Amino acid sequence: EKIIEFFQNMKISFDSISSTLYILSMLLILIGFWSAYQEYIRLAGSSLIKEGAYALRGFLTLLPFATIVYATGKLIDLASENRRLLIFSSLVYLLSILLIWLIMSMTVNWIISDEPAFTELITNTIIIVVSGYVVTYLLFAMKNDFIAKANIENKEAQSQIGAYLGKIIGKDLKKELIYIQTPFGSKVQVPFNKIMSIEERVIVET
Repeated sequence: EKIIEFFQNMKISFDSISSTLYILSMLLILIGFWSAYQEYIRLAGSSLIKEGAYALRGFLTLLPFATIVYATGKLIDLASENRRLLIFSSLVYLLSILLIWLIMSMTVNWIISDEPAFTELITNTIIIVVSGYVVTYLLFAMKNDFIAKANIENKEAQSQIGAYLGKIIGKDLKKELIYIQTPFGSKVQVPFNKIMSIEERVIVET
């Protein structure tokens, strides 16, 4: 919360900061494509697999930097708009991209130089996947804890496309559910993991 308040109290325009970061991330992606093309041209005539591996390595070199820069801009936007719930989802996406990058980088290096050994490659991949699962689980647990503590009773709920769903009349912390009273008088339950955003209205994935 202190970090969010810090960003909110800054004098510099968030729009200009995030826009600059978005543009920078796009430039890094373009440079990555250019690097991949240069590697492909440099190895023209060799085996197709090696050409592809070197080209992919050229692209992957800048991918994590572009991803982190873009994610930073996104997090600044979400913090400035006080859309805290979406921060958790954005961090999960960031983590997923970085883990995929790490696995692809190891695979490309193995294709190019046979290092690390295949068994080590498989072992490292399993460790990365398991670690990613654990961190993702913790992030979603933090998200659910945030929802559990949020005061959302009597707030109106709508779908991600703007359809009105009804009014929230309660929540079950053990089952991680919220209950919505529809305009027709029926009661529906929605899992915490379907809640996308808590603002003036609660945005629910349908």
